[in-house]
Amino acid sequence: MTTETTFAKLPMAVETEFQILTTLMTYPHSFDDCGGLKPEHFQTDWLRSLYVEMMHQHSKGPFDVVTLAEKLTGIATLVELNEISQAHASLRTFQAHIGKLVTAFKSRQLLQISGLMSDLAFETNPIQERLDSVNVELAKLEDQEDFG
Repeated sequence: MTTETTFAKLPMAVETEFQILTTLMTYPHSFDDCGGLKPEHFQTDWLRSLYVEMMHQHSKGPFDVVTLAEKLTGIATLVELNEISQAHASLRTFQAHIGKLVTAFKSRQLLQISGLMSDLAFETNPIQERLDSVNVELAKLEDQEDFG
């Protein structure tokens, strides 16, 4: 499998990210059901920033797309935020979407670990040290909670 093929098949979760954010905007009480969801699970910087700002504003009380847009000037426009807020939100599928997002994140992390393994193959330090480096990264990946 070539690198291009690998990246083409790497799980993309942008639609799933939109569904999660839409649900959080529409049903703010759903923040209580996504405690293990982390900003780094989001693939794009602007959606990661949006999630962080939504968590911040939710911790202070109700929020809307206008207050989000004000805080995210230069990151997301009111039009983009309105599009997300108007998408279909579903509490029924919320946990499944979180599971898809975390799975896609873990797949991206696994790809990074495979790159580390490739790099370590050419190093000259003892093999056990190299294996230990990989095992540390794999353990971090295994320690992350699964959803769905």
